[in-house]
Amino acid sequence: MNKYQLNKTASDTLVIHCADSRFQNAFRLFISKELQIENYIPLIIGGGVGPFALHKFNSINSKILIDQLELFIGKTGIKQVCLFNHQDCKWYKDIMNCKSDKIIIKQQSDLKNLSNFIKSNFKDVDVKSFWTILENEEIIFKEL
Repeated sequence: MNKYQLNKTASDTLVIHCADSRFQNAFRLFISKELQIENYIPLIIGGGVGPFALHKFNSINSKILIDQLELFIGKTGIKQVCLFNHQDCKWYKDIMNCKSDKIIIKQQSDLKNLSNFIKSNFKDVDVKSFWTILENEEIIFKEL
């Protein structure tokens, strides 16, 4: 049986992104190399920030996301939240039934809305939002 070292360093960053396996390696590399965040709390959920958009409908997914935000920000000393949504998201296509020409607008709007929600409810937290672009089988991150 292998043993692994416990990380005793507290994190001050929460990262929220989609569970799509095609993007996981790129998310990890971008967060560690470009943002230089080695130790963060990942909140990985289908649709990334999309489930938050359902809060108007009292969605269980939205409630869970908001509860997680309150838990992590309120109890762990989070000072920064990084939000990601990505192109070609099956959650938006299948769950939200977004039309092809409206998906990107909806996803970027959801990033902005969750960012505003966090800023208005958690005053001491910095929020960064990223649009993740799929281009010729490569992934590009653009801060919004």
